[in-house]
Amino acid sequence: MNAPRILIVEDETIVALDIQERLTSLGYAWAGGARTGEQALALVERERPSLVLMDIRLQNAMDGILAACQIRDRFHLPVIFLTANSEDATLDQAKRAEPYGYILKPFDDRELKSTIEMALYKHHAEQEIRRLNRLYNVLSQVNQAIVRCKSQDELLSLVCRLVVEHGQMGTAWIGWLDPATRRIEPIHQYGTGETHVGSTSFLACDSREQAGNPGLAVVSGKASICNSCGKQKCPYPIEQSPARFGFQSCGSFPIRFGGKVCGVLTVCVPEPDFFAERETALLEEVAMDISFALDTFEGEARRRRAEDEIRRLNLDLEQRVRQRTAELEAANRELDAFSYSVSHDLRAPLRAVDGFAGILISDYRDRLDDEGRRVLGVGQGQTRQMGRLIDDLLRFSRLGRHPLQKTQIDMEHLVGEVVQQLRQAAPERAIEFRLGSLPAAMADVSLLRQVWLNLLGNAFKFSRSRDPAVIEVDGTVEEEGTAFVIRDNGVGFDAKYADKLFHVFQRLHGPDEFEGTGIGLSLVQRIIQRHAGRVWATAELGRGATFGFWLPHVACPGPDSFHPERL
Repeated sequence: MNAPRILIVEDETIVALDIQERLTSLGYAWAGGARTGEQALALVERERPSLVLMDIRLQNAMDGILAACQIRDRFHLPVIFLTANSEDATLDQAKRAEPYGYILKPFDDRELKSTIEMALYKHHAEQEIRRLNRLYNVLSQVNQAIVRCKSQDELLSLVCRLVVEHGQMGTAWIGWLDPATRRIEPIHQYGTGETHVGSTSFLACDSREQAGNPGLAVVSGKASICNSCGKQKCPYPIEQSPARFGFQSCGSFPIRFGGKVCGVLTVCVPEPDFFAERETALLEEVAMDISFALDTFEGEARRRRAEDEIRRLNLDLEQRVRQRTAELEAANRELDAFSYSVSHDLRAPLRAVDGFAGILISDYRDRLDDEGRRVLGVGQGQTRQMGRLIDDLLRFSRLGRHPLQKTQIDMEHLVGEVVQQLRQAAPERAIEFRLGSLPAAMADVSLLRQVWLNLLGNAFKFSRSRDPAVIEVDGTVEEEGTAFVIRDNGVGFDAKYADKLFHVFQRLHGPDEFEGTGIGLSLVQRIIQRHAGRVWATAELGRGATFGFWLPHVACPGPDSFHPERL
């Protein structure tokens, strides 16, 4: 291993010669000496020493601190300050140069060696960290490029540029293997060594003279590395050596397609000994990511061919769908016409029956006994019930075709209107409405009005035997939606039959007890389900009932997250 080369910057000749002798006796190599900061910068640029020993106080315009700052910024070399002054003010000024250590004159050989070794170790560790950070950045950028790029050529060209720019390499190129000739031809390159890349010609074989790093990497399927391109052990042929173009380290990394090596990523850098174990592993991962992307592009090209085939096969299916859609629309029009006809044709005889019954009661009341008048009254009541049933059935059948017009609903205002409407229908009733805080919700206002009318109407109806009747309304905002509940102190029902309430024509009380068609709660459930919500009911016979519904926020995954037991 070569001895570290130390540059001495000291304006006293005798002191400089003494330090030079000490360094030589300690096993270090002398990289030259300078008396001024300007001379130091020129020597550093020419000799590129391992470390600089710098006197803080130098003659001339550029003192040791300013010279050390420029060496740090331009060349990233470690500097150790030499000083006979231990004043805090001087040392505080010296911190601006971020030195790797201080040595106070006079010093002994042990102190000199330990300070130099610590500085060299720290500098080496920092250089390693910088290199790894650059390569991690390359890996991150390549992964992002794989997501963005739409074609193989776009990706491979971009990878070469990312390796050079983000990895601070000299040049990067990707070569493709010709299976027939076994030659590796560069297809994309980027960086300062394009002349070098253009003059290369490699053969995938075991001969180092013909293969170079790229050929050896393709044949072995493993990374092929050279950290000393200027020496004879570099696997490149002499006339193609990266050292001729200013590169000191080079590495080639196999690229695979379909599990087989199809090409190689080659990187050349001006730094010697660049490709340590971790640097090599990171660039191998870059090559593996390229391999993954190539397989992905091929797979996508297969999913596109399949999509084209599916699209072709679906043309006939789409035609059949259009035909079936037209048939369905025609059927819906016929259903609307049928609904209108049924409504009109059924209402006409019902109105006639109701009218004739009214005439009999009005004009022939004195000729009828009590039973006759009772029978006619029952007939009138049944015809009116039939009319209400027809209205509810038509409303239920049309509900699915009603387009939802969702808006932000002031629920307290809407419920207040419905309560006022119910009070006006029976002003003599003693009803105590307890309205809690009702959050706003996104829904179709006309359909939500129907929900509140049906639920509050039921509470109004089934609590008429109570004095006073108490009806409570409340709401709760949950993470994914809003829940509303209506409680009453009415007659209630047996909870084991709760599921039947929301089926058409299912009633838990006879028509002689409470009027109704058995469709109102079915309408409620269908409206709430169209809003991706859910409705439920709990009760106890003789002790009132609780009905609730849950509405999602604007974009809702569904009603599964509601928790009625919390209300």
